[in-house]
Amino acid sequence: MIPLFPKFIKLDLHHKDDINRYTFKFLPYCDFNFVSLWCYNIKNEIVLSVLNDNLIIKFTDYLTSKNFYSFFGDKKFEETCLILLKDSHKNHFEPQLKLIPEIFIKNRYKKIDIKEDRHNFDYIYSLEVLSKFAGKKFFTKRKLFNKFNRLYPEYSFKKLDLINKNDKKSIFDLFFEWESVKNKKRKDTQNELFALTKLIKYSRYFNLLTLGIYVDQKLIGFTITEKVHHSYVIGHFAKTNHAYQGVNEALYKYTADYLIKEKCKYLNMEQDMGLENLRYAKSLWQPVFFLKKYIIEKK
Repeated sequence: MIPLFPKFIKLDLHHKDDINRYTFKFLPYCDFNFVSLWCYNIKNEIVLSVLNDNLIIKFTDYLTSKNFYSFFGDKKFEETCLILLKDSHKNHFEPQLKLIPEIFIKNRYKKIDIKEDRHNFDYIYSLEVLSKFAGKKFFTKRKLFNKFNRLYPEYSFKKLDLINKNDKKSIFDLFFEWESVKNKKRKDTQNELFALTKLIKYSRYFNLLTLGIYVDQKLIGFTITEKVHHSYVIGHFAKTNHAYQGVNEALYKYTADYLIKEKCKYLNMEQDMGLENLRYAKSLWQPVFFLKKYIIEKK
């Protein structure tokens, strides 16, 4: 059970159903998705509370490591903001609330200022669009996809089992190959590796779908998605060996095909965090819309 504010409790596995009760009625914002919260709780710093029947979460900023409050809900919205902002000042947190979903912002408010947080918009893609690669905007990706099929005609695409030792080993081997091909140092990937390891360890508790693409019985790309509500899936992890030309395009096209058969319509590929290269890469996949989030400060 999540305590009432100002009491908090550390995020634990048994909070999954508690959090889902707040979120399942609304579109799936990635920051409030339990799997994301659980896996990226790197230092066990996320704590939960309830205020005015809203879910309160104390986060640590991904980039600055500073604490801040966010919340999910629309009950007594301005009053909730002011209480949290006052407590932020008292505890020397960031003097603003962050990651506030657009769906709860309904009016002009007298005592708070609200501004878009573009760095943290969730990118939403149509699975039908990703499965077709049609039109001028997808010319380059369509070309790469066709090239992959010409170069590697004997590829295979299949479902993986995160409990299976061989499948787990293939996934980690590919992660380390991705590090090498991208010239990344472990200090830059250690948080993601930690989250991936934690996700696999606790995968039996989640509604995950893991798909992989193989060439010569070697895994060269995988996606780990979670089927959530409102015909959405959240993309938690995706890695490819870029030495295989067109593997990205093949992986996403075949993943989209598979998810459509599972009656899914939209893919949430999370935010770009203001990283220029990541924003450019996500934009190339042509999102159909964003789940917008906002920053709130006291006037």
